[in-house]
Amino acid sequence: MNPSPAPRRTERLLESLSADTEFRDEILGDLAEEYALRVRWDGPNEARRWYRREGARVAPYLVRDWMQTLRWRDAGYFATAIGAASLVQWAFVIWTDRAVLSVVHHGVPIPLIPLWTAIDAIVGGYVVTLFARRAPLQTLLAFTLGWTALFLGVKHHLTSPFWIANTAGFALGALLGGLLRTRQQISQEIDTR
Repeated sequence: MNPSPAPRRTERLLESLSADTEFRDEILGDLAEEYALRVRWDGPNEARRWYRREGARVAPYLVRDWMQTLRWRDAGYFATAIGAASLVQWAFVIWTDRAVLSVVHHGVPIPLIPLWTAIDAIVGGYVVTLFARRAPLQTLLAFTLGWTALFLGVKHHLTSPFWIANTAGFALGALLGGLLRTRQQISQEIDTR
């Protein structure tokens, strides 16, 4: 038995980025072996930091590996999850806007709109990963990229730097919401084992 198993939450997050392929297993196996060596050489704290850095470095390759396994029939799955999450997010936006307008009769001050958008997006990111059980992080990326592209493509009456800040607030909020849900799910899986 390996005396120093890799950080389980980070490893599980990396597993969820890729398909169940030999490539993924080799990458995670190599990271686990190197982690065990680094625990002995540098100590557990430094080894965990190294593992997280390397995890961030290999994540795009794991996503690319997953993308190579996609088929046309998967498009319906993603469209359903993204569409359902978009409807829930839109309903949340309408509900919160009405709640705020009932209290603040002049609306949200313009400088706070990117923060407001980020809060709405956190809900959308959380919900899309909740609906997408088969590939939550990949669906989150598609949701975030799709809505971000839509934000950037829409002409708006606000100034460009402000609209870019609003778009960035959406993208960061959606990613944060999805990662919160994914972390929660990984913690539940680890606790039940």
